Amino acid sequence: MSSQRGNSAKKGHQAYQNKEAFTAERNVKFSETEIAARKKLQKVLDRGCCERCCEKLQWKFQYGKYKPLKTAAKCRQCRRTCIQLAYRTLCDTCARGNKQCPGCCEFESEEARNANILKKLMAKAGVDEMDSNNGESQVDSNNTNSRLDQTSDIQKQVNAHTGDLSQLLDDLAAEDDDDDSVNE
Repeated sequence: MSSQRGNSAKKGHQAYQNKEAFTAERNVKFSETEIAARKKLQKVLDRGCCERCCEKLQWKFQYGKYKPLKTAAKCRQCRRTCIQLAYRTLCDTCARGNKQCPGCCEFESEEARNANILKKLMAKAGVDEMDSNNGESQVDSNNTNSRLDQTSDIQKQVNAHTGDLSQLLDDLAAEDDDDDSVNE
């Protein structure tokens, strides 16, 4: 077989079969405290992550590719420096609050994704939080009457479209487009 370019097609099977599975750092001696720390880290490693991220992290740990963080990382959402585990982009509180995977930022379900979009739209409209007693929204005192009317309209739409969030999101987007064209 020549080593000429384009003439290097493989023929046959693998020449040497592996007799034993790969073990990362098999010639390295660890103390008892290091072993305990590695086992503890491996248990905490995939906490709160989706299945795909868990598989990635387990693979990295199994083949010696996992590199722990030396300093705390910054959360993409709350901008605090509070992430202690490697290969994460969201802190645990933000991930739990939005029902997202802290590794890949994917939502757990479609309902969680729609609820997050709705929360962002409500914040954009000026609604601070929902009062659980009577369903009214609390608004900053510096907003005008038109802002109050707009938030009450949104509140009515939320109450009317509780089952159909996609329709509500389309209605809100259409209203935003109408408001932008009026302002221009």
